[in-house]
Amino acid sequence: MKDLLLPVLIERFKIERFKNEGFKIERFKNEGFKIGRFKNEEFNIERFKIEIYRMEEIMIKEQTQVKKAEESRTENSYLLMPGHINGYGRLFGGMLMQWIDEIAGIVAKRHAQTEVTTAAIDNLQFKSAAYLNQTVVLIGKITYVGRTSMEVRVDTYVEELNGTRKVINRAYVVMVAIDKEGTPVRIPGLALETEAARAEWEGGEKRYQLRKTRRQEGY
Repeated sequence: MKDLLLPVLIERFKIERFKNEGFKIERFKNEGFKIGRFKNEEFNIERFKIEIYRMEEIMIKEQTQVKKAEESRTENSYLLMPGHINGYGRLFGGMLMQWIDEIAGIVAKRHAQTEVTTAAIDNLQFKSAAYLNQTVVLIGKITYVGRTSMEVRVDTYVEELNGTRKVINRAYVVMVAIDKEGTPVRIPGLALETEAARAEWEGGEKRYQLRKTRRQEGY
């Protein structure tokens, strides 16, 4: 169990806590996850594991959960009615954005198990149109988490009568967990059990850094 938690723990604490504990972070390619090296010392895997296990105990004390993306994955379907259609006979973009925000909120609530608020809608890409009487399917899942915020990827599909689906939109929505007073609260970590999940995480981390840079530059 502890060995399975190593990648998650490293991802969760890789910046602040590992630096404070005397590590620098590197990619350990043949294992597929990030690992550390003691400053001014030869790397010792046994000592490293002891430090990781100690941090696992800290996580337990702080009541920090680690959850799978599948636990909060959400799928919603809509039959396009006249009220959903714009003057050009296609799905109104504003309606789709509302549905994207709604499903992202549901995913985030299921992961955080508390109230959430939308912080940003990032990389909203309209790839194709949807028309009256078509079935539209939205699928949302967690891709990246911070201390109080999380990124939700929402894919929108048109579903044909034979069940095949075509992606018409992809968006990344940033949600923040809050308490009853509206104060941000800590959220569970995210288990990275597959290469695809780790790739999503790394993409989410890059988007987080881009948003941070834009905020600092006033955009």
